[in-house]
Amino acid sequence: MTKNRCRVVELKGGVYIVMLPDEFNNKIRALLPNKSNYKALGVNTSNKFVYQDCKTQMLRIVSPETEPWEKEWDILLSFQRKKSDKAEYDSRLDLKLFYPEDDSLIKATIVRDLIRADYPRSDIITLRFAAFPSEPINYKFWVVYSIVEIV
Repeated sequence: MTKNRCRVVELKGGVYIVMLPDEFNNKIRALLPNKSNYKALGVNTSNKFVYQDCKTQMLRIVSPETEPWEKEWDILLSFQRKKSDKAEYDSRLDLKLFYPEDDSLIKATIVRDLIRADYPRSDIITLRFAAFPSEPINYKFWVVYSIVEIV
C-alpha cells in the first residue's frame, strides 16, 4: 500500500500550508495514551464505556470495552459542537473506538502531554493537534494531544 504523505503547498506571498493525506478523514489506527491519564465516567446510552482525561473535561474516549488500553483501535476523532448566540463552536473531542477493520486507515501515534505555556503549539507536523486548558483552568497549563502519522 502506498501512503499519501502530508505535503506542503505554497500560496501567494510565500505563505505555506500543510495538506493532510488524502485518505485522512478524522479516522486513524492507533493505541491510546497511558491509562493513568484517564478516569472512568460510566456507560453511555449506547452501552459504550466512557473515559475522560483526568486534567480536562474536553476530551473523552468512547469504547466498546471496559479496558481499551494497550490495544490497537480504529479511532474516529469526533468533534462535538455547541451553539450559542447563533454561533457554533467546538466544545469537546471524543475519541470513538472501533475494532480494527479498515486496513486503509493511516497508522498514527496519539501523543498526550501536559505543558506549561502562555499558548499551546506543536513543533512537529501533525495530522491533528488539540490543546485544552488544564483544570483548574488558568490558561498556563495545557493538555495537548498531537496525532502523528507513523511512517
